[in-house]
Amino acid sequence: GALGEAEDSSVYSRLIREDRTGDSARGNRREVFIEHLSAEYLEDLSKADLYDVVTADPVPLVAEDSDKQNKLSGFLVTLQCRTPHAKQYQFVAEAFKDALKARGQQPKMGFFVNRVVITGGRDFSEKEASKAPSTRGRRDRRGPRRPVRGKRPDASVKAYDPVTDEPMDNDWVFEMKFDVVLRDAPEKKDETA
Repeated sequence: GALGEAEDSSVYSRLIREDRTGDSARGNRREVFIEHLSAEYLEDLSKADLYDVVTADPVPLVAEDSDKQNKLSGFLVTLQCRTPHAKQYQFVAEAFKDALKARGQQPKMGFFVNRVVITGGRDFSEKEASKAPSTRGRRDRRGPRRPVRGKRPDASVKAYDPVTDEPMDNDWVFEMKFDVVLRDAPEKKDETA
């Protein structure tokens, strides 16, 4: 949509101010923000147990070759993300997780995304509440986040979006893991025959 095509933060903010009830309403935005990414190389990806909290199932590694001596090596990637979308798990599972897996299983790329799981999630306000203040005598001299337009923030709001100045307490933060196998994706079996 138009938000995805915004050239900079000022255009993005303006588009949101112009349409706070439709697709641009915070709970309707089809956005995922990656806050942290890490990757670890593993000689044998079967050693990484990936459990999906949405499906409540461990996700098995792709079927091994007939030669059981071949181990699947690759990267275990961890993403820590945030979304303002109100449907939380459902949105992330359908729009982000499934799309990542589909795009990552294209033929002849030299690698493929095998397992994609959501390993946890919580409201942003819970994340902020879990941050304990420092006990080393240091304090943040910047003070609380204040909206750019000078409005006094609601005392119950723990965090404001740095671009739009909207409360972020209902945003959802989640962790996703996926493995990237270092070989071409297996060919899909033709199920129409």
